[in-house]
Amino acid sequence: MADDKETTDFEQAASGRRHGIASEVSSFVWRNKRWWMIPMILVLSLLGLVILLGSTGVGAFIYPLF
Repeated sequence: MADDKETTDFEQAASGRRHGIASEVSSFVWRNKRWWMIPMILVLSLLGLVILLGSTGVGAFIYPLF
């Protein structure tokens, strides 16, 4: 069993700073050169924004645009 003063890689990663979903996805795209994913991410984000705003009072002003 490891000494208490020594930390494993897992413990170091767990104690590190946590990132949000957007920063995780953007760092994945950047590191792995998955540039083809950018249009899909943008379309899904815009669709999510329309759904979010459609369920609020702003939806009445968005629907005439379509």
